[in-house]
Amino acid sequence: MDNPFEQRRDIRGTKTYWKLRGLVRELLESESECLVCGSIKDLEVHHVIKCANHEYLYVERDNLVCLCHKCHSRYHQQNPDSVNVKTLVEFAKKNK
Repeated sequence: MDNPFEQRRDIRGTKTYWKLRGLVRELLESESECLVCGSIKDLEVHHVIKCANHEYLYVERDNLVCLCHKCHSRYHQQNPDSVNVKTLVEFAKKNK
């Protein structure tokens, strides 16, 4: 299984890191529920399209959605190698 973070340089302390932190904070403040189940607890930000080969997507606002921790974990367990729009939509339909 490819880990996108192993293929990308460490971004902590870079402009990219701070931009992502800002985007995450903005998204969590503006979105009040999980995209899949509607939970309002333990919200996290998920990259819709895998960023390993497309680093610019790492800080693209349109590539970020809110999921609760439970849905986020289950999504990645069920789709470890295929993080994309299609698998996210299918996962959301099955888990509503």
